[in-house]
Amino acid sequence: MNWKLTNSMMKGSKLWSKQYLNSIAFRCSSSYSKNNSGFNPVLQNSFIDSTNSKDTDPWLNETWKTKRKLDRTQHESKLLRHRAREPDLNAFRQALQRKDRVLAWLKFKDISITVQSKQLTRADYLDLLHLLLSQDKRKPSIPTINHVINTMKTMDISIDIDVYNILVKSYAYSNQEEQISNTLRKMKELGISPNLETYSIIIYMYLKSQSIEKALAFIDRMKQENIPYNTSTYNTIIAGLINCGQLDLAQSFYKEMKENGFENNSGTFIQLIRLSIKLDDLPTAERIFEESIELGLVNKYTCSAILSFYAKLGDEVKIDGVLEYMKKNSIELDSLIYQSVIQSKLANKNIDGAFEIIEKMKMENIYPDFVTVHTILHGIVETGDLDRAIAYLEEQKGQGKYHTIVDDQGVKYHFKCILHCLLDCQNNYEPKNCFMCLIQ
Repeated sequence: MNWKLTNSMMKGSKLWSKQYLNSIAFRCSSSYSKNNSGFNPVLQNSFIDSTNSKDTDPWLNETWKTKRKLDRTQHESKLLRHRAREPDLNAFRQALQRKDRVLAWLKFKDISITVQSKQLTRADYLDLLHLLLSQDKRKPSIPTINHVINTMKTMDISIDIDVYNILVKSYAYSNQEEQISNTLRKMKELGISPNLETYSIIIYMYLKSQSIEKALAFIDRMKQENIPYNTSTYNTIIAGLINCGQLDLAQSFYKEMKENGFENNSGTFIQLIRLSIKLDDLPTAERIFEESIELGLVNKYTCSAILSFYAKLGDEVKIDGVLEYMKKNSIELDSLIYQSVIQSKLANKNIDGAFEIIEKMKMENIYPDFVTVHTILHGIVETGDLDRAIAYLEEQKGQGKYHTIVDDQGVKYHFKCILHCLLDCQNNYEPKNCFMCLIQ
């Protein structure tokens, strides 16, 4: 960057508005950090005053030198990294509508230090917070969420239970129990009582980490505080207990749910089918599936649950029946559904049939994910066709499927599975060399 040109632009160009210079001053100031939601008005004002004055260089201003310890080269590098832009409220709201998390966050940072921040509504902040939570399978950035909440406080926007639930959920993603306890304590001090959503988030966190006793303690706490349950709450509890292997406890909660007069929804039927699968009770699973059809509460997840049971049994006829029902009722066929079909093929040692399903998926623009690859590899290894297993792994590695996620436990498991097969067979493979060629 040419310093003289930049300086003249700051002093003379009308395109460099005061807000734009504010943005630069903020981003390059010592007040701009991950944990700071505001800006330094003294620094900001001195910067603008210096650019309007006849002084040669704004960076030589004493106030600026006091607040900033970067030399000119470092400052230019900082500008290039942050790329300050003109604040644009409409672009921010359009990014929220498109669910563009990164662009919405960048636009918010540009707006939050200008007068346009006063035009941000409570709905804008809540939409942004919800969007920041939705990071696919990645954990949300807690400092980023705290920055938005602190900005809300600065703008005198009330922080109610909805905002605190978002904060609790961000901590729950990372299993930060201490931070959740501190948040609950702060809520109590402010006179904000946890609601059903708050407890559901915490219970789900404990069940996901298989902390059964802590989850049950919060369930009892809900009862003591007379917080009413609903069907979704019971679904969350039942699903978590099934994942933890607490099948009897899951059945008792379902019984309690019915005694309290709650009706099943689609989520309940999914969990009941999963429970029947765990108990190896096919007749009950089929009865529940038929009941969900009669009530019109079938979706692709309900179908996926019963399909996984049929796949386990290798019953391709019943799988074809479910697929026909889905097509007739316009229920989407995705990778999760095809996963069950592939499992049924592999259960019958029909490797070629599994690969035919893969090709059919590709024709519908549904490409195999990691789980699908994992399943096919497992089926090939079980047939003892090690040449095909090695070739399939090499093919996936060439497509960039494996070398990027080689640390995944599932991949390690299948590498180990192949190596055990190699040790038990008479093929002329060297296990160590084979393993190394797969992970290079």
